[in-house]
Amino acid sequence: LMLGGNDGKRVEWQGSGGNSVDITDYLNNGKLGGWLDMRDEVIAKCKLDLDALAKELVWAVNKQHSQGVGSKLFQPGSSLSGTYTTTTDLGDLPYGEDTATGGYVDYSGTFDLWIGDAIGENLNGVTIDLTYTNPPAVPAAITDASTLAELAASINDQIAAAGLTGVTASVSGNAIALTADGTHTFGFSDDTSGILGALGINTFFTGSNAGNMGVNDVIDSDKDYIACAQIDSSGNYSEGDNTNALAISDLQYTSIDIVEWTCDRRNGNTQTAVNTTVEDYYHAMVGTMGIKSASISRERAFNEAMFSQLGEIRDSISAVSLDEEMTNLIKFQHAYTAAAKLVSVADEMLNTLLGVK
Repeated sequence: LMLGGNDGKRVEWQGSGGNSVDITDYLNNGKLGGWLDMRDEVIAKCKLDLDALAKELVWAVNKQHSQGVGSKLFQPGSSLSGTYTTTTDLGDLPYGEDTATGGYVDYSGTFDLWIGDAIGENLNGVTIDLTYTNPPAVPAAITDASTLAELAASINDQIAAAGLTGVTASVSGNAIALTADGTHTFGFSDDTSGILGALGINTFFTGSNAGNMGVNDVIDSDKDYIACAQIDSSGNYSEGDNTNALAISDLQYTSIDIVEWTCDRRNGNTQTAVNTTVEDYYHAMVGTMGIKSASISRERAFNEAMFSQLGEIRDSISAVSLDEEMTNLIKFQHAYTAAAKLVSVADEMLNTLLGVK
């Protein structure tokens, strides 16, 4: 037996001639069958469900966080880069797909960009509209087929059209970047499109699954950028405002669509979207794991007891019993001793008779 296949996870039988036959799907019982079921069904489902939960948690928090502001705006001379990258189009981002096709970004939406003075006051806002066009600088609306460069050009053109300066959008390291000059600050609010979260701009988390999710380096290095507050329609915000923090907290009670997986190593894995809260999904996932674990433990205990009982029945019919053989040995030894004594007595009697004159 050996592991093979394209993914190195198939069980193959290698004959004496060197030819290999895939026997994975024929291993339904026994230890090998149990190990394969555990690897490809039980553990696989846990990993896929956990990734699905992490993906939706990251998105929900990031989308809300990106619309808020910390205790200070992004400072003069600072450059804020997105945490998600793409070398092709926006649809290639982990959360860049259009909501019209089951994705995350509403490309008919908008977000507000606020530009303030060097100390974060006197804010002026511009609504960045993804459907904006202004040929030749911006020949078409932004879609999931647009590039980061096209999005940056659209943002810059709309900032200029609003008569504002001080912040420039660009592409750096395959990510969008917003850079303030030495005399301006900036922040965000009211993103109806979700594009900020998809780009990783002003977000709390990085990554998109349980294996790579983490805290944004911007926040990790400066906790003042945790977006607890919100900028209102007049460009005002307060350090003590926890409006956005409460909105993020309320996400635990908000129902969203999360993928739930069914894993079958013979027929393939399938997914179904369930509408539930992050908290309920997590509890259901942990509960399912607990029930499955308990079921496996009970089945193992039952099979071990059955194996032991069948072994005892077999031994009682065909196997050698040490206790019984020891009893027989003692019995035969005593019989031999008695027979030897009888022969000895008979010999003495014969000798006595022969000695009579």
